[in-house]
Amino acid sequence: MQIEFTKMQATGNDFIVIDEIERAIVANKAEFAKLACDRHFGIGADGVLFVSKATAGVYGMKIINPDGSEAEMCGNGMRCVALYLKKYHAPTANRFRVKTLAGIMEPVVAGKMVDVNMGKPSFKCRDLPFECKSETFLNQEFKPKSDDKPMNMTTVSMGNPHAVFFVKNVDKVPLVRLGQVIGLDYRFQQGVNVHFAQVVSKNMVRLVTWERGAGLTLACGTGAISTVSAGYKLGLLGTDVRAELP
Repeated sequence: MQIEFTKMQATGNDFIVIDEIERAIVANKAEFAKLACDRHFGIGADGVLFVSKATAGVYGMKIINPDGSEAEMCGNGMRCVALYLKKYHAPTANRFRVKTLAGIMEPVVAGKMVDVNMGKPSFKCRDLPFECKSETFLNQEFKPKSDDKPMNMTTVSMGNPHAVFFVKNVDKVPLVRLGQVIGLDYRFQQGVNVHFAQVVSKNMVRLVTWERGAGLTLACGTGAISTVSAGYKLGLLGTDVRAELP
């Protein structure tokens, strides 16, 4: 079976887009993603975005990670899908409604730019879900199940789970090792996206990311939002913030 695809990227977050609106539906999406996302033996990508037909004006977007798991939401993926829909299915439209596991998003296309209102962040542990004794986990000590020292962590949900750690220098963080350890910690019942952030000023933050199901990535849209939201909540960042990604 031949499968047509489109390769897209947003801020270095790259995806394979599969159009199921007018073409055949891929039956085993998890296995396809595992093969296609492999950067040595496949196409190579941070994930596969399956775009489906609109029902009552709402398109569908299914996000499959390189390990075959399904993600609730992907901000950069949403931007790619909006541009794809405009180019190939609705050239006169600028606003779209796209359904994900996290709900319906409404990306707006303006030229080559795409605006997405991602909604409000939630700091409630149950929304991740994350196993803790308090309702929220804000800059509290977290001890990884490894030999690493405890670190202060803030948990955030943007429809998908995020763990944010503010550090002095992101360049000195052993991201691959800590990302794997924290990302698979049993207390995060559905896994978690791990971000280490360095506050440069009230208006700028640097961050590096280990994504659940994908590993090390150049960018994470919901991760950037979670990091800025956590920084604002803790009084580290202002209301107009630039997030610098690798």
